Amino acid sequence: MTNVELMAELELCGVTLSLRDDRLLVDAPKSTLTQALRTELAQQKVQIMEILRSRAEGQPTSESKSEVVAKHLKKETCWPKKCIESRRRFGRPHAVLFPLIGRTVQTPQGGGRLFNVTSTRDSAIAGVVLEGEDRVTFVPTADLKPSNGKLR
Repeated sequence: MTNVELMAELELCGVTLSLRDDRLLVDAPKSTLTQALRTELAQQKVQIMEILRSRAEGQPTSESKSEVVAKHLKKETCWPKKCIESRRRFGRPHAVLFPLIGRTVQTPQGGGRLFNVTSTRDSAIAGVVLEGEDRVTFVPTADLKPSNGKLR
């Protein structure tokens, strides 16, 4: 994920990034920053701070904040509108799956019916009953996609 995509992802999750002196301040809703997002943020901290400095000084950046979010959302066009709205409403990346509970989703192992979504402080997993199986398989939520982008 590029630093611009990371900033858009964080914005969609309700995270605010700002600068104070030479420090990056991160204001995030409780349990929003997964370990994966924290790692990405740490790896791209210097570049993100440069982007924030440029914006604060009124210098043109390659893309405005709204353009970045729009591009990021276009990349997520496979997600139904209800899913994107759920993600914004709850401020957590895995909330994108809430409208899909009981519906067909795609996993790395194939299609299945989403049974539940749960999260801990650092991660989120989903229970999926894969097609042709009668047991729940647990999958990281980041590995799930809606089936054909439609709520069925």
